[in-house]
Amino acid sequence: MFASEFIKKSWKLYLFIILISFPPLIDIFKTADLPHTSDGAMHLARFAAYYKEFTAGQFPVRWASQFNYGYGTPIFNFFHPLPYLAGIPLIALGLSLVNVLKVSFSFTYILAGVFMLMFSRFLFKDEKKALLVTVMYQFAPFRFVEMLVRGSLGSLYAYMILPLVFYAVVKFLDKSTYLHFILIAVSVALLSMSHNIIGFVFFAISVFYLFFTKANLKKTAAVYFAMAAGLGMAGFYLIPAMIEHKYTYGYLLTKDLFYEHFPPFYKFIIPNITNTAKLRIAEVSIQIGLFHILGLLITIYLLIRGKLQKMKLLAIYSLVVTAVALLFMQPVTKPIWENVSFIRQFQFSWRLLAVICFTSSLTSVFIYQMKFFQKRMVYFGLIILIIISTVYYWVPYQGYQKVSQEFYWNYPKSTNYFGEINSIWMAGEPKEYPKSRIDIIAGQAEVSNVKLFPELHRFLVSAKTQATLLDYTQFYPGWKVIVDNNPASIQFQDMNHRGLITFNVPAGDHIVSVQYTQNRLQTASNLISILLVLVLVTGIFIYRGKNII
Repeated sequence: MFASEFIKKSWKLYLFIILISFPPLIDIFKTADLPHTSDGAMHLARFAAYYKEFTAGQFPVRWASQFNYGYGTPIFNFFHPLPYLAGIPLIALGLSLVNVLKVSFSFTYILAGVFMLMFSRFLFKDEKKALLVTVMYQFAPFRFVEMLVRGSLGSLYAYMILPLVFYAVVKFLDKSTYLHFILIAVSVALLSMSHNIIGFVFFAISVFYLFFTKANLKKTAAVYFAMAAGLGMAGFYLIPAMIEHKYTYGYLLTKDLFYEHFPPFYKFIIPNITNTAKLRIAEVSIQIGLFHILGLLITIYLLIRGKLQKMKLLAIYSLVVTAVALLFMQPVTKPIWENVSFIRQFQFSWRLLAVICFTSSLTSVFIYQMKFFQKRMVYFGLIILIIISTVYYWVPYQGYQKVSQEFYWNYPKSTNYFGEINSIWMAGEPKEYPKSRIDIIAGQAEVSNVKLFPELHRFLVSAKTQATLLDYTQFYPGWKVIVDNNPASIQFQDMNHRGLITFNVPAGDHIVSVQYTQNRLQTASNLISILLVLVLVTGIFIYRGKNII
């Protein structure tokens, strides 16, 4: 009776998903310490820097003035902004940086389940199938690795938003209202801002999904148009990130990383219950999950036997995407990785396990096609087994670390591991703070009344002769020097001060401002995003819930 009620009442089904999502999160809230993960500590520094830049008036946030020992970096021009935007209200509410990260882990994980249930309920029109698919998604082993081993916050946002994108698509294909059109656009925009790499991969499989539906050409075109609108809404981030990549070292220093990250196939299969290094790549366990493999195998079996007429396209889609992901994680694809620079930016082939977390969860619906699993006790026994089979992933195996909030609020170094965001004009990452913010490197002059703000350095110069000044700030397009309300030329290729802002002032007394502003490309990208938002909002008043096709 208890189980039956869960199936009959949809709100209880959502409550059930929320409740079963709490146990994997309990351990991180038992302590005030930070789970020791690959990226967790760096997120603390980025949360703090992003918040400070935002509250100082910079939006969209692109420049982080505190990093690189105060020389600054355009890190937020290239790093996915959604996790740090979402962190702003949490910090404003008074949460510590550690708790901001833990809360971010939690709500992205829980909402991923809620959105997956929304999508699967509508797609399958069957509560039991939807519940099974959602539980499989929530308890895919690699998702816990992403959270509690890698600390890949952007990936967690992508996992959360992906089922929302699919939900929006299937809703629009069923009933092509304008609100469903907007939901596609908004969800794609959020996905684009969630994680540079995983967000792109998830977007690609969303686009590919349309080829495996029975939607007519008009509806398919409308979905793609909505997706394009979503990319445009995120244009303020996407356009500069892609075009201005040429101003940075990019992935020059990481272009060969992929060679070390082609895992043997058996590591995908065998559960790493004892956390042995033999089943990991570095610190990362890369198991697909026994029940997820079961779903894939049953799908193949039923497809071969011709027993999937109603959902044949979904089965083919899931298997094709899974197969492609597995293929690109094998050494046989090395020539592609070697010759396609874009793919090398993925760095680690096993990132594509994120795709299999989703597609293998979809194939679990075909487990329910087997009469044996339709028995009530067997069905709920399967649900329980799926959950408890991942218990050993629920605790950060690398333990916890005590952190100083003050240290990360004023974190001095870079938060990118390979220098990929440093400008091409820099000689290398700074190792210490400059002795002074402004120096005279030629001529006779004095600097006084220095006032420093995150994106503005203002001071007075009294020069007996023409003088050359050095501002210890990494040059990046957008920085300007204003001398007595007149723009001055910036020299950033001085071999003695590579990549730093140098400029000349004539003899006399001057008011000087060195300030960061959005450059032309960034401004144009901002306008594209604003324009698309205004157009989509205006459309609400025009269509008012009507079908647009």
